[in-house]
Amino acid sequence: MKVESILAKLNELRKDCKGENEIEQAVYHVFCFVSYEINSFANFVENNIQPKNKINESPISQNTEEIFKVFQELKDEISDNEEDLEFITLDLTLKFLSFLTYDFQEYLKKI
Repeated sequence: MKVESILAKLNELRKDCKGENEIEQAVYHVFCFVSYEINSFANFVENNIQPKNKINESPISQNTEEIFKVFQELKDEISDNEEDLEFITLDLTLKFLSFLTYDFQEYLKKI
């Protein structure tokens, strides 16, 4: 799987969610973070290299938890076909975020 196709599908999902406030915000922030961490994301998607947090562990904020929940619900809602590109995109992105939870949380604090 090429990272470009995953990023393109994530961007398409971001555009499709316009007007759905909670979902739109979650997908937007995830898309921005993944784009910011594109090298790590590419290594994860294409080479199965697990990224490592740069930020030390800290309590997970409610905002971070809500974004993960919304993103998981979107994945569950969109497709249950594991070969569908939307499913693959959301699944890989959630897995990537789970490795970088603290970095993602730090990103959210800065915006």
